[in-house]
Amino acid sequence: MKEKYNDLIDIISYIGWSISVWLLVYFQLNMNTIDDTYRLVVWMFVFFGCLFYKDSYKEVTKEIIKSGVILIGTNILELYLVGDISGIKIFKLVLAQVLYQILAYLFVFFIRKSKEFHGRYTDRLVVLYLLVLGFLLFVIKLEIICALICTSIISLIRGYFYYKRCCLEKRRQKELEDHLEREHKEKENEMIKMRKKIEDYDELVKKNKKLEAKIRIRENKKRRKKH
Repeated sequence: MKEKYNDLIDIISYIGWSISVWLLVYFQLNMNTIDDTYRLVVWMFVFFGCLFYKDSYKEVTKEIIKSGVILIGTNILELYLVGDISGIKIFKLVLAQVLYQILAYLFVFFIRKSKEFHGRYTDRLVVLYLLVLGFLLFVIKLEIICALICTSIISLIRGYFYYKRCCLEKRRQKELEDHLEREHKEKENEMIKMRKKIEDYDELVKKNKKLEAKIRIRENKKRRKKH
């Protein structure tokens, strides 16, 4: 069931990422003003970038190549079909596509580092980032760059507390593991001592039996001499 959901997330993230990149490039090349639609596209780009996360740079590279080739190829084909193709347009289109696609590596890098520092709190931090960014973009109507910077600062501050909490949990987990390991060693030592005692006891029983056998033999010899 978990694999099924992971596959669904991969599909949604790939589609969403490709669409958001296409829209960003379109607005970059065709719009001079920033409106709510552009703000929504930026938020979608960040959202699907987080959802697009994969732990392997190799996997991300394969997805980026597929997405980039499809988007660049279809855009160039569209320009050709409408008769509006030119070298400068193709250059701008390819450059914008490559730059936006490369940003996927930043998402991978930051989320991977976040998992190292924040552990299980990474998902909470990502959700917080998206909520704060959406609030600054759509409610306060802050400039996109300012919104991204402010959101990053807030996430860093909150991330510090998650980092401290994660370190505390790791330390407690380490102490618990050390305690369990000590208990395990103590039990092993007790078992070794117990086995040693059992072996000593068995050895003592054997010696006792031999001694009893010798005593019986001597007593038998004495009885024979008397008779």
